[in-house]
Amino acid sequence: MRTLINLLVWLTLCALAGLAAWQFHATLLAVTAAWLQSDLPRPLGWATWTLAPISRASILLLGSGWLIGVLWMERDLGRYAYPRAFWLRAGKLAAGLGGVVVVCWAVVRLVSA
Repeated sequence: MRTLINLLVWLTLCALAGLAAWQFHATLLAVTAAWLQSDLPRPLGWATWTLAPISRASILLLGSGWLIGVLWMERDLGRYAYPRAFWLRAGKLAAGLGGVVVVCWAVVRLVSA
């Protein structure tokens, strides 16, 4: 039963990591779009068409980071044999990922306002 619960916690953390990566991707695109529309200096030749290559590169890098993070999470959570230590570590990971989602969401709201 404990193994099943650990697996469900890991799957939940994987989904939260995917949500954090996707929110980071949306934040990157929103900030870049706002920068391109502003009067701030930007690299020569950059216009709204550059959002597509930035999006593709972001998905590739964040997807790779998500996969590496999921594998690291599996290894990290497997090190905690005692239930208290496992739940403490899982809570810290969930809080960190949730913090990333909230900060990225807030930045998107500020940029688009």
